[in-house]
Amino acid sequence: KQAAAVEEMVRFCQQVETAGWRLLGGSWSFQRGSPSASAVRSWESAVDRLARSVDAHGGPWLVGRAPTLADAALAPFLARFVLAAERVRGYRPREASAALDRYLATLEADAGWAATFPNRELFGRAIDKFCSLDYFDFHSASLARPIPE
Repeated sequence: KQAAAVEEMVRFCQQVETAGWRLLGGSWSFQRGSPSASAVRSWESAVDRLARSVDAHGGPWLVGRAPTLADAALAPFLARFVLAAERVRGYRPREASAALDRYLATLEADAGWAATFPNRELFGRAIDKFCSLDYFDFHSASLARPIPE
């Protein structure tokens, strides 16, 4: 049963990514300004489905009490979309969804996640500066130093 739920969430990743890109108003690079109402609805619908999975499986992870492939597939996108939406689009996904906030807090408290995700403040400043999630491909940046000099 858990394997089927993980597989379902991994398949759902593409819809989350699509909703996230719509929320940001582009693809890897995006513009400043508020997202459209339809983009917000699409994002919130995707987040609601993720929240239902957490609830159905007892959380705090997407499919239960421990991280799975579903978390590995979705979490990096979720975290980056949320940070970019906050910094560049003026939308606060964590305030809009208590379930998303709890899930991201679970990620942030996990030692493995903390070791592989850049410092939120520094990464957020870099996203704000470049209006891009792939700025690091074009500038010298690293996990330890997410803002290029």
